[in-house]
Amino acid sequence: MAKFTRVYPGNVALDEARRACKVEQQDETAKLINLEPALLKKGDGAETKVNVADFEETNILQILDELKFVDVSTAQGAADAAALSHTHTRMFRCKIFVNDQLKDVEVFGKKSA
Repeated sequence: MAKFTRVYPGNVALDEARRACKVEQQDETAKLINLEPALLKKGDGAETKVNVADFEETNILQILDELKFVDVSTAQGAADAAALSHTHTRMFRCKIFVNDQLKDVEVFGKKSA
C-alpha cells in the first residue's frame, strides 16, 4: 500500500490537529501511522513549527476512524489515556506541537459503529 505525508500547522489546539488527521483518513482512505514535530525554514530564515503526519492507504475496514489524541504530559492526561485504553486501540505515542508547544501525545483509534 502507498504511503504519503501531510504537514499541519503546529500552532493549533490538540483537537484541531486530531480533526485534520481524521479528515485526511476519510478523504484518502488511509490510516494515520505516525506524527512528528518539525521546523520549516522560510525564505527569510524564520522557522515555523509544524507537525508531519504519515498515512498509509489501506482498506476502509482497517481504518480506526474515531481518533482520539491525548496530551499525556500531565497527570490528568495520563489518567485519561489509561481510561481510554479500555475502549480504544492505542495506535502510537509521539511528540507534536500543540499551540506551538512540544507535547507528549498518545493517539488512539476505534472503528465507529
